[in-house]
Amino acid sequence: MEIECPNCKQKAPDTATACPSCGTAFATPPDPGAPYYRPPQAGSSGAPADRKDKTVAGILGILLGGLGIHAFYIGNTKMGIILLLTGLIVGIVTCGIGFGIPGTIGIIQGILYLVASEQDFHDKYVVRQQWF
Repeated sequence: MEIECPNCKQKAPDTATACPSCGTAFATPPDPGAPYYRPPQAGSSGAPADRKDKTVAGILGILLGGLGIHAFYIGNTKMGIILLLTGLIVGIVTCGIGFGIPGTIGIIQGILYLVASEQDFHDKYVVRQQWF
């Protein structure tokens, strides 16, 4: 059985830990038979580079949600641009009143980030980039 390198799309044996063509390291999934999987914590060895702190994202959502800063922080650029442009355009047209729409969305998202578990936050909002 073979696996495909996510970087160069070359085939490699499923026992390989890195791509023989480009050297990209393959991620190893957690043991499905394990009773509980705890993701690596930020700052510990082996922590993924894309791991974002849910507390930081939640506070950014609550305080600066109308500008989409929390979305940019977690890597969801599309959502960040939509919130930023909506806030600016609707805010200008309504003399600032419409800025509350993306601000309210940011507050709701910030609260959802804070109450989610680390794994749920990472899976739903960082990897799958869900809004709610």
